[in-house]
Amino acid sequence: WDAASGKVLQLHYQFGVAAAHAFADDDRVVTCGFDSACEVWSIASGDVALVFPTTGTSAVRAFPGGRWVMTIGVLTEATVWDTFTGDSFDLRAHRDVIVDAQIFPDGGRVITGSTDMQAIIWDVQGGRLLHVFLHRDPLAAVAVIGEGDRVATVTVYGKVFVWNAELGGVLRSFGGHGAWHSGACSVWALRPTTDLLVVSTLDGARVWNWTSGSMLRRLGGEAQLGVLGSTVATLGGDVI
Repeated sequence: WDAASGKVLQLHYQFGVAAAHAFADDDRVVTCGFDSACEVWSIASGDVALVFPTTGTSAVRAFPGGRWVMTIGVLTEATVWDTFTGDSFDLRAHRDVIVDAQIFPDGGRVITGSTDMQAIIWDVQGGRLLHVFLHRDPLAAVAVIGEGDRVATVTVYGKVFVWNAELGGVLRSFGGHGAWHSGACSVWALRPTTDLLVVSTLDGARVWNWTSGSMLRRLGGEAQLGVLGSTVATLGGDVI
């Protein structure tokens, strides 16, 4: 779609779409279908450049630079794919379902979060574990803050932890609303230069200052009809 006009730019037919992500550096997108196949294709022409098989995909992310994508499986693995050659390697260490994964701005690291109560920062090039962050509850979401020196994790109960991504160790924890939010929780860092996080759970979205641990604003509330499934922010961080 054209975001300004609402015009449909391209239709791409696949057997259901379980996940999709746009490349930041060109006109390609990657979509993963219910048939366990992911396709990299051009928005301009609709031509498919690459098809690679998976064992089921719950999410997909594109790396900066446009060469690599990461698929998050429906079980315990994440896989990094070369969109030029189709080669791949797995990131395996979690003992339960991976619920979220995000790529660092430098493209050299990723963070995964799982219901096994662990968040893991990986070195993508070597597939090495750099840090393992342990929690007391299953995780629901993860985020990279700023240029990647900090990361945030959110448990299924809405508890937020901010960690030092370089040295390890928790810097701040806050929130936690008591209700189980698995499958409907997300966290976004607003603008690289600010200390704001927006955390969405089933009962609404909250904007936090992570350095102080104070909640600045609650979005939704009585004006929200039904439950909140996801939250996304613009690149500038002004619109949620």
